[in-house]
Amino acid sequence: MRAKAETGFKTRNFWDSYLVDAAPKLTEIDLLIKTSDSPYNISVVSDLLYISENEIVGIMEGMNISEIDRSAFFRIMENGSSDICGLYRREVECGSPDIYSADMVSYIYGIEPDAVRSAAELLGIKDITAFTLPLLLSNISA
Repeated sequence: MRAKAETGFKTRNFWDSYLVDAAPKLTEIDLLIKTSDSPYNISVVSDLLYISENEIVGIMEGMNISEIDRSAFFRIMENGSSDICGLYRREVECGSPDIYSADMVSYIYGIEPDAVRSAAELLGIKDITAFTLPLLLSNISA
């Protein structure tokens, strides 16, 4: 996960990068799912997932999806080609566990495994959880 140059925010670590690149988009997705009625507009989904409408149509056709409801949204997200879709897909592939291994964190966030292990060891983190993940990621240079 790399910081986007157009943000004007230079990241120093992976937590900063997550906060700049992923967190705002995940918040927008969460708001759509929780506050909007389905079916969702394909252009809205395209903007949220950073994938083209043509890619969405292709995914829908391949999965026999006729409209984008909540379930279909996440199936599209799991199969999309953008960075945010890839982050979600890797999280799902790992089973969204309560406790992550260093290898899982490495895989999900695209960080060298040794960097994750070193940061966890330095911080004395034995169990990587949603609570300890921000501390861990903030101690790994982007």
